[in-house]
Amino acid sequence: VKRKGNMGLIFSAACCACQACQCCMSLYNCFQCGMASTRARVQYFTMWVLCSFVAWILRDYGYEGLKRVGGMKECADEVCTGNGMVLRITFSMSVVSAVLAILVFGVQSGSDTRAIFQNDFFSLKWLVLAGTIVGSMWLSNEDAINFAYVSAFGSGLFILFGIVLVLEFAHSWNDSWVEKYDETSSKFWAFLILGSAFILFAGSIAVWGILLAYFGGEGCTYTNAFVSVTIVLSVIVTLISSLKQVTNGAILPSAVMVAYATYLCACAVIDIPDDGTCATRQSNVSGTTHRGVYSAGVIITIFTIGYATIRRASSLKTEKSTVPSGAATTEVENDEETDTEYNYSFFQAVYALGAMYLGMVLINWNLTLEEKESHIGSLSSWTPVWIKMASQWVCFLLYSWTLLAPLIFPDRDFS
Repeated sequence: VKRKGNMGLIFSAACCACQACQCCMSLYNCFQCGMASTRARVQYFTMWVLCSFVAWILRDYGYEGLKRVGGMKECADEVCTGNGMVLRITFSMSVVSAVLAILVFGVQSGSDTRAIFQNDFFSLKWLVLAGTIVGSMWLSNEDAINFAYVSAFGSGLFILFGIVLVLEFAHSWNDSWVEKYDETSSKFWAFLILGSAFILFAGSIAVWGILLAYFGGEGCTYTNAFVSVTIVLSVIVTLISSLKQVTNGAILPSAVMVAYATYLCACAVIDIPDDGTCATRQSNVSGTTHRGVYSAGVIITIFTIGYATIRRASSLKTEKSTVPSGAATTEVENDEETDTEYNYSFFQAVYALGAMYLGMVLINWNLTLEEKESHIGSLSSWTPVWIKMASQWVCFLLYSWTLLAPLIFPDRDFS
């Protein structure tokens, strides 16, 4: 009877979640005026963010219910159930996005019959995603760990994509404010540009000091090395961007890239395995520290996905239909009659990789699950450290290339 009661509770919770999703969709219908492509992207983003927070909440507070369900009944502790549920939710998110990417592969315009898989049936997509999540609860923990290995690889790809987006965001932000300054000649915009750059540089310097003071020092070889390399590379790219010969260099993009690189360094430093030689690290790395890092990771991941939703489409579009200026409409405008506003398959692939990275962030790259009678999974504790530091070096390399490429190849157009 108790088992039936627990199962009823789980399915009732699932039904309530579905009803909540439908309520969100009903509220969103109020905003369904405008471009069809924009509406679709916003709905996908809403779906992704909601699943992200559900995974986050269940990871920290779902133990009592999850330990009685499916494959998680074999878990020995709440870490296993929490991480296992995160992997199952992100697995479902990735599978749904991957299936959609296949269904819309090669779609070039909204008149293509398969375009409806991208732009319509959102109520059905909510139900399919919820059903996939519920069904994934009965996957074994071994299956969850196998997906975690795939996610580790997918996360590396997403980090690279995120670097490109951060670089694009930095230049777009700077260009927007510089354009406003040129149009108005107002010192206000110059103050904003310099002030924002100062805040980002000051924040980065403060983080360097904190990392060295609380996680570095005698015996902390890797922390000292990682922070030192970050400082040296930050100074180098900032100096390069300030050279007169570098026509597309600017202080604000440099500050953004340095801040992002500092974040990657901090994540790597906190993940360094404790070998007992770093006394300051032993006394300062705590559960609160890790929660702060993965909280920042979740927020940055959501920002990346959101920015990809809004911005990436405009960089991939070709020619599009336009609405005459001043024309008001209360209906959804089909702006993809001749060409799609963005690459559907690429969009879904980004969401699938983003779900994988979200899972890695929430489980803190811990690819092991402790069952009652066995230990599942194994991954070198240094793997996430080197992934993050390698990503930082790629970040600096790509930014340096955008600065120096016009000088090296003056005959090419890099605009």
